[in-house]
Amino acid sequence: MTVTRTLLRRPLPAGWALALLLVVVVGPLVQIITAQPAVRLAQSAALVEHRSLQLDPYADTLLVDKVELDGHTYSDKAPLQAFLAAPAYAVGRALGMEVEAMVATTPEKAGWSATSDTRWPST
Repeated sequence: MTVTRTLLRRPLPAGWALALLLVVVVGPLVQIITAQPAVRLAQSAALVEHRSLQLDPYADTLLVDKVELDGHTYSDKAPLQAFLAAPAYAVGRALGMEVEAMVATTPEKAGWSATSDTRWPST
């Protein structure tokens, strides 16, 4: 018991404290999603939430990296990365993660101003 109490009373090393501060400060920052990450996120979302590779629920949010086949929308990317990311996506959703990028269909919704240097691709 004394060993456990001693370990709990030890101060947090400076390196760990700095790493924790970095996660707390930088963690909440959200990057504006571009075409390629959007389709990969949609693939992971479709695998977890719909158990399918069809991206129909996300078709309006995808820009250029999509394929239409037999009335359904699919990614033009190989699904390996989506399969590898699906467990992390599922854990995030179970913990209450919100996928804000999936609803950003215009530059304004994504937080971009009309005068931004970054161009929003036309569909």
